[in-house]
Amino acid sequence: IAVAVLFVTNMLMMFVTASQPGGIIATSRLDFVMSVGFERIFPGSPKYLANLLALPAQIAVCFGMILPYSKLLHALGSSKTLPHCLICLKDKDKHNNGVIIGSLFGFMLCIVQHSDPSIRLYNISLLAGFVTYVSQLYFFIVMRYKYATSIRHFNSPFGVIGAVYAIVMFLFGVVSLLSFQSEYLSVIVFVGIWLLLTVY
Repeated sequence: IAVAVLFVTNMLMMFVTASQPGGIIATSRLDFVMSVGFERIFPGSPKYLANLLALPAQIAVCFGMILPYSKLLHALGSSKTLPHCLICLKDKDKHNNGVIIGSLFGFMLCIVQHSDPSIRLYNISLLAGFVTYVSQLYFFIVMRYKYATSIRHFNSPFGVIGAVYAIVMFLFGVVSLLSFQSEYLSVIVFVGIWLLLTVY
């Protein structure tokens, strides 16, 4: 039920934000997507007020991502895919190093972006996210068929059909990033990072 509620509310938010004045093109350039809605709720108020009201949701999203990336960094460090310093030997603190190193890396990227706005870090992040989600969904399908009898604590309400649909949508995102850019620096950087990690 929780996944279904999240799916419906996210779809509704996407349509509502895209339907605001300026349409999807204006929405895609906003720092805070929900700020347009707050500007309409409080007409005449300073623009920074709408951004402040949208900020708690952004912070909540950050906490929703910190735990997964710290677990992922810990797993990669444990398997020696990434440097061993990403893991902590104490069981109760095992994700601490991943949280600290991942957060410092993200903070460093923010400083780089702030110092030179011409760097398209957002496009690089989107491309990496799309490729990551496609690979996760692909392995979800593989696991469904290869280990069909395994006991699962969570069953996706949309199943394999939902995974295939999501893969197609994310591939559309990849195509849009590759096709509708005036420069391909983000693609070159992403491929370079991918090759370096593969060699490592």
